[in-house]
Amino acid sequence: MKLIHLSDLHLGKRVNEFSMLEDQEYILQQILKLIDEERPDAVLIAGDVYDKIDNKYSNELAPKREWRIARILSSFTYAGASWTAVAGKAIEYDDAKRQAYFVDELGYTKNEYTTIRDAIKRQHASCIDEYPDFEHMQYSLSARLAFRLDLASAATEETSLMAGWLGDASLPENNGTTSFKLDDYYADLDAEIIFRDIIAGASGNGSAAVYVEYYRRERFEDLNGIREERFLSYYSYIIVYRMVITALMPYIAISDSDPDEESIWEYLGINFGDTYMFLVRLSRRHV
Repeated sequence: MKLIHLSDLHLGKRVNEFSMLEDQEYILQQILKLIDEERPDAVLIAGDVYDKIDNKYSNELAPKREWRIARILSSFTYAGASWTAVAGKAIEYDDAKRQAYFVDELGYTKNEYTTIRDAIKRQHASCIDEYPDFEHMQYSLSARLAFRLDLASAATEETSLMAGWLGDASLPENNGTTSFKLDDYYADLDAEIIFRDIIAGASGNGSAAVYVEYYRRERFEDLNGIREERFLSYYSYIIVYRMVITALMPYIAISDSDPDEESIWEYLGINFGDTYMFLVRLSRRHV
C-alpha cells in the first residue's frame, strides 16, 4: 500500500507576525503534483492543521469541538438551509460572513482565507471516484455529531445517516439513479468510523489527532478492508442491506409486490449501479 504522510503543516500560522501562507501554498502545490505523479492509496495529514479553530473552543468538550471544526470546514459547499437543518450551524455560511469569521475571529488574512476555501472546494470538485472527498466527509461527520449532541433542528438518527452513507445509497438524483462513487464511499465510511471514535473518547486533542489515531491504529495494512470491517462492526451487513432497500423501495419499479432478493439484486444492478456496488463491497467483508 502506497501512502503519502504529511505532518505539522501549521496552515495559517504566523512566525513573528509574518504570514507563511505564500510559502505554504507553494509547498501544497508541490504536494498535489507529487500526489498526481505517485497516485498513493491514501494521503494522511497529521499535526496542527486545525490549530486556530480547535484552540478558540478549547473550553468545550471534545465532541462539540469536533462538530464545530467539521461543520465549518464542510460549509463551503454544504451551506444551504436543508444542509444546516441536519448538521447544524456553527457560523454564518455566506462567503462574506464566513470570511469575516476567519479574519476577525481566527486571525487569518483575507488571502489566507481564500487559499483555504479554494483548496477545500478544489479537492471536493476533483476527487471524483478516486480519493476520499474531504468536505463530504466533514459534512457527514458533522451531521452525525449534530444528532448525537442535539445541535440541529432536524437532526435525528435517520436524517444524520441520510446525510452520509444511507442517503448516498438510497436517494436518486435528477437522472433517476443514485450517485455513490468511491470518493463519497470512502468519505462516508471514514465519517462513521471517526464519529464512533470521537464519541468513544478516542482523543481529546482535536480532529487531526482523531483522524491520525484512526489511521495509525490500523497500521496502514489495508485501508479499504479496514474501512469495511470497522463499519460493519457498527452495522451488520444484513442491517445495512435492509436499511438501504427499505429507503430505496419507493424508487424500485418491480411488478411483483413482494419481490425476492434475486429480483431486487438484478434491479439494482441495472438501475442503481452505485448502490449495487456499495452493497457488493460490504458483502465481500461480510462473514
